[in-house]
Amino acid sequence: MKLINFSNHPMKMWSSEQIKTALKSYDEIIDIPFPNIDPKFDETDIINIAEHYINKICSLGKPEETAVHIMGEMCFTYCMITKLKNAGYICLASTTYRICTDLEDGSKNVIFEFVRFRNYI
Repeated sequence: MKLINFSNHPMKMWSSEQIKTALKSYDEIIDIPFPNIDPKFDETDIINIAEHYINKICSLGKPEETAVHIMGEMCFTYCMITKLKNAGYICLASTTYRICTDLEDGSKNVIFEFVRFRNYI
C-alpha cells in the first residue's frame, strides 16, 4: 500500500515519528506538492485545479492500494477529499499539537508536533 503526501510539507521535512508512523502502514510515500490556491479563485477555478490533481493521483495508484494524506487550503482540500472519497480513496489528515510562543516583537513562533494520522470522515 502507498501513501500519497499531498501537502506543503514533503516527507523529508516530516519528523522521524511521522515517518515511522507512516511506514508502519505504507510501503511507499510519494510527495505531490500542494498547489498555491489564490484567495481570488472562485469555485470553478477550485474545481478545475482539483480535476487536474485528481487525475494525477489516480494515475499513481488505484483506491484499494493508495491512501492520500491531504492538508492545505480549506475549500480546495474539501473539494479534493470529496472527489477522492467518491472514487474510493482513503483520505488522511495529520494531527499535531500546536505549540505557540508570542515573541516580543508581536510575531509568533509556532511548532507543530505530530501526533497521528486521522481518517477524514
